Amino acid sequence: MRMKAKKYKQGLVTSFTALSTAMLCQTATTYASDIEIYKAPTTGGASLMMVLDVSGSMEGDSPIEKDFGIECEDKGKDKNEKNIEVSTTFNRVKYNFNGYYCSINANTKGEPHTNNATNKANIIKSCDPEKDNSGKITKFWCPDRLTSLKKSLFTLLNSSNESERLKDTTIVGITQFPKTGVLFAPAVMNDTNRAALLNIVKDIPISNRSFLSDTGTPLAAGYSVGVTGLLNSTSTSETACAGFGTYLLTDGAPNENKNSVKDSGTRINNILSSTTISCSGEDNSWDCIEKGAAKLIDKSVNKKLGATLASQQGLEIKTAVVGFGKDFSFTDKNDNSQTVPYIAENLSTYNNAWLEGKFKGNALDASKAAVAGKGGWYSAANTSDIVESVTNFVNSIKIPIPAITTGSSAIPQDILNTSVIQPYAYFPQFEPKPSEDFRAWTGNLKKYKVDGGLLKDKNNAMLFSSAGVLDKTNEDLWTPNYEDSITAAQQSLKSLGGLLSRLNLKKTGSTLNRKVFTSNGATLETVDEAYIKQAPKTRGYYLGLLGYDITNAQVQDLASNFDLSSLPQTTNELRQIGAVMHSTPVLLTQSGKIVNSTTGNDTTNRDDYVLFGTTQGVLHVVKAGKSDEITKVGNTAGQEVFAFVPQEMLAAQGKAFLDPPQTVVEGGTSNGMNNLYYGVDGAWTAHTEYVYNTIDETFKVYETSSKYGKQWVYGGLRMGGRSYYALDLTKMAETTGNEPVVKFRINPVTNSVDGFTTPSTERTRYEALGKMGQSWSKPTIANVQWKGKRRLVMFVGGGYDPGYETFNYNQDSVAQNTTTGTGAGIGAGVYMFDANTGEFLWSNYDAKAAAGAATTYIGHGDELKYSVVSQIKGVDRDGDGDVDHLYFGDLGGQVFRVDLDSKHSASGTAANYAKQITRIYNGHVANGVSPRFYEMPAFTVYQGAGGLFAVISIGSGNRSTPLLGKQVNGAYIVNGETAALNATLTNDAIYNIYDKAVTDTNPAAVTLLTSPTQSNLYELTSTNRELNAATAGTPPANLAANKENSNYKGWYYSFISPNLASNDTRRAIEKVQGDLIAIDNDLYVSTFDAEGVGTTESCGAGIYGNSRAHRFCMPYGQCVNGDTVASNTLVLGKGLLGITMGPGTTGADRRIIAPLGSLPNGNKITGITYSAANKLIPQSWYEKN
Repeated sequence: MRMKAKKYKQGLVTSFTALSTAMLCQTATTYASDIEIYKAPTTGGASLMMVLDVSGSMEGDSPIEKDFGIECEDKGKDKNEKNIEVSTTFNRVKYNFNGYYCSINANTKGEPHTNNATNKANIIKSCDPEKDNSGKITKFWCPDRLTSLKKSLFTLLNSSNESERLKDTTIVGITQFPKTGVLFAPAVMNDTNRAALLNIVKDIPISNRSFLSDTGTPLAAGYSVGVTGLLNSTSTSETACAGFGTYLLTDGAPNENKNSVKDSGTRINNILSSTTISCSGEDNSWDCIEKGAAKLIDKSVNKKLGATLASQQGLEIKTAVVGFGKDFSFTDKNDNSQTVPYIAENLSTYNNAWLEGKFKGNALDASKAAVAGKGGWYSAANTSDIVESVTNFVNSIKIPIPAITTGSSAIPQDILNTSVIQPYAYFPQFEPKPSEDFRAWTGNLKKYKVDGGLLKDKNNAMLFSSAGVLDKTNEDLWTPNYEDSITAAQQSLKSLGGLLSRLNLKKTGSTLNRKVFTSNGATLETVDEAYIKQAPKTRGYYLGLLGYDITNAQVQDLASNFDLSSLPQTTNELRQIGAVMHSTPVLLTQSGKIVNSTTGNDTTNRDDYVLFGTTQGVLHVVKAGKSDEITKVGNTAGQEVFAFVPQEMLAAQGKAFLDPPQTVVEGGTSNGMNNLYYGVDGAWTAHTEYVYNTIDETFKVYETSSKYGKQWVYGGLRMGGRSYYALDLTKMAETTGNEPVVKFRINPVTNSVDGFTTPSTERTRYEALGKMGQSWSKPTIANVQWKGKRRLVMFVGGGYDPGYETFNYNQDSVAQNTTTGTGAGIGAGVYMFDANTGEFLWSNYDAKAAAGAATTYIGHGDELKYSVVSQIKGVDRDGDGDVDHLYFGDLGGQVFRVDLDSKHSASGTAANYAKQITRIYNGHVANGVSPRFYEMPAFTVYQGAGGLFAVISIGSGNRSTPLLGKQVNGAYIVNGETAALNATLTNDAIYNIYDKAVTDTNPAAVTLLTSPTQSNLYELTSTNRELNAATAGTPPANLAANKENSNYKGWYYSFISPNLASNDTRRAIEKVQGDLIAIDNDLYVSTFDAEGVGTTESCGAGIYGNSRAHRFCMPYGQCVNGDTVASNTLVLGKGLLGITMGPGTTGADRRIIAPLGSLPNGNKITGITYSAANKLIPQSWYEKN
């Protein structure tokens, strides 16, 4: 393989060349909708027993007359009562019952014909209107209380509105009284139990011989039976996964004899330990409930759970009381027109004196029980009130299910000294919460040592256990150091570690501690108090980024003259950053000195920073820290320099700056995971140039105002949007004038470049920007020849059409919509911009064929019609520092080479800039089931029998649907996948295409009449990946039948999950994921196996699938005899993980770094060390990443 030369500083007489790694030093992180690999908990959050009054006062004429003032007549011309079917359909099964209704006529205004304002309002809110053929309301049908109760249960169990429907993880049971008994023992709301509960609800009330034979309104009996049923059905595992509560609904005062009350006390005592309550007396139901509720909320006495279950921790079991109907509501005794709401935050103020000042009679007794049980009181008049009260109570009792901390480390390239790799890894972490409604996931970024091929913390403890499990107790290199005696607040920061522990928030005096910037076009805006006051109801969301725990409602209440010191929650600090999922950390070095050391070439006195984006919508720049300050108290390692928020983030996801519970999906139509905020989730890159200080022998980005280099960074938003940004950070380490500068913004929405004025003659050309999709492509910054001069440019792929979130998306069949960035042609091809000004220079849409040609675009340009999301591979064929060729794949199964005009004259145009577009591989399959190429191809050059030839290596795998092909209990879990559709898929593979034309003198002159397909490639298998043993003078019999001088156009190796049975023919289960690593005749590939053994953690949460790494010997994929497939395969762990290239024994050596706690014996992937040496030998082939 010919090695590349990386020019790492401009303006020097000489430059170092280093061993080519043909890759970025990073691990694969997760991709697109890869969040589907995170399993929501199967149980947990809340465990609820509903204790429901089904006494005689709940049904018939009487409750309707009392609640609505309607007289029900069952015969004659005034008859206004009837049974009306109430139904719901769940999983194609209909559940129904006959509800009892009475009607009242409407007046000419379509309102209830009554003069009682209260009744009129209740009827409008709670009753169903009947309309004539013209649509005019003629009457209202009002249900009795039992009908309303059962309708509300139907809603809670089967509403299409996610905010009303009980979550699948909720545990629910139902107890009725009188004829008191548990109708349904608490169970998790999976489909089976949900259907069973619907079947019971339709038949309430239910008689059963085993139930109590009580009558009247036996509240204490119902409560005691219900809470006993709740705890008797609770398992030990559930006690850590849920909060517990009893929901008591009744429509009136208790009517219960003394024996029933006494028996209720006995039942409650049976579930308590080391304490008892005493219940006695006629109609003393509320007193008994209050005593029981006070004990059940006390963990110290509530340790015995039923007859068989004991918990050392005890449980907090809340009690809520709901008054239903006019007979029982929590009205203010001083104003009967007003109900008194329960406010959980005010619980400590609800003493007896307060309650007695607000309530009387039954409401007073009930409120005391509700306060003792800490569940509160609710007034309900209709179905929606009941649904709201249940939802609120469930939210009050549920506990957060422990999140899984996940992520993959990255070892960034060192642009200051490319001959070595820094011995530090940056570990992006985030907590997936698939069971929550939050649209915002949070994370952290931490820094670790790389030592002996493994990751270690500041105390040299392994980051991963021998089983590959992340040690959450580790202290990363950014964890703050304190003196021996630390405060509780300092301990909390140490526990967080990483960037989270280093954020400077809120105010010190009159100064905001966090530097936050945003943009308006290409104008930088400082986010401070004055900026927010200009539009507080929108810009107020920035207060969350500044460290203020403010709610969405409080933002909407902000006035333009607000003061931070007067905010309602200024005492609360909001410390969070978004999830770091796809934005690989970039190392920015502002200065440093290159020295010789005992271990080889090294650097000292470095001023390093790390840049990365988060799903919160923020681009962070953080001090990386120096190696000699790891244990120093007061060091600045890990401190944020500034945060930049692209301008579209505020409108698109301003709530992401707030606490995650503030980001629930509007309208409750879906859970948060399906509408996640992605923010600044794209991969960024840097272009760095240094100047040299001859006095201190230091390379610096900025020396003086007349002597400076460049620190320019570029990146997109991935699923967070369609823009690309370029920022100038040249002066960021200076004491003044260190703000970032917005160089430009590529804006496909407006077909323009913010910061660059579109020439009037170019407006039609600029319309091609509207065809750009989501900005997934990591920019490639390189020099090219353009109009007779060298020009620094930015190459990006066309972008992502979100239609590809569907696994069999047929982009051809969807009409192009440049407004939404979806449909035919969106994201296709490649774009080139001036890296300094943002000027749109060229795209494949400029490469039009000559008039009269059979195609619209030159070569295979017409085939560029599917999204290109990868970084563009740039290749310099002659070592002059200018890119001559571009390589990339698309989501339609195709791979292309574009030949640029390396002698583009001053009179040249965009139309003649591309000399040829060649489709070097065609794996396209009709109907949207093509293999997809998400990552940049690797490019390597070898000496063959007929001269030099290139190998283009690229891996396929549906990163948008990583669980494609996976089955659970015999059923596919990806929406819409069937056995028939799966059979049309192609197994994902690593493809290696021989490109012999690119090494010719004039590659553009070589045309392919037909693009190679898979049938033109040699199929490599596990059987022939290891060559046979050779005898003297005889090569192995299976040696490279796929050589470049054979009839094959390359080779491929399909990945088939080893977890499938021999007769299981499912396809596309194991997928290539992440960047390829090509080094010294070796190719490393990471894959994700959807059927691999994942993990199940607390409460059923977990991760589907696992990852593996594979090594192939290049250029033909075959290794010598004894170099086995087993030794070239490595299981990395659960979920989407990958490998990275890191330092070996010396900084100049390289080795593969994997997320392991120990290095496996005999494995080649972690066992090979690659030596590197500095050379001044010019090379003829170069890569530009």
